[in-house]
Amino acid sequence: MGKCNEKLCRTSLSNYVSKDDLGIYFTADGSKAAVYKQNVISVSIQLKAGYTYFLVGKNGVSISNDGPMSATFDVLSDAGSIFHLGNSRTTMSNGGGCVTAMIIKTVKDCTVNLIGYGYVNETYNYEGRIIAIQLA
Repeated sequence: MGKCNEKLCRTSLSNYVSKDDLGIYFTADGSKAAVYKQNVISVSIQLKAGYTYFLVGKNGVSISNDGPMSATFDVLSDAGSIFHLGNSRTTMSNGGGCVTAMIIKTVKDCTVNLIGYGYVNETYNYEGRIIAIQLA
């Protein structure tokens, strides 16, 4: 990468980009109690037929633990053409979360679920967020 233009580096990004420049996007967030040794849907988002979307999903958890946590998208296979990263995993410790992504070209209205797995036998919530950006 090249050097940063000094004027650009000292100027807020908001001087160049506004919310109107972002295009069409949708968001959803939710929280669901984890269930030991089971998948849980932390949040869902509804998508309309006939569009291509790029989705990013993030699961966080409400406890700090050394155990694993996960994030994966789930959608009916007949909803359209799908490419996704699959099941992402990390540890619960030190905050943060687990992120996954997907591109879907919908052929019918559908619901996309963000799922977490209850790896740890404790009381905690999966806290999910989804951003769906309409590409075409």
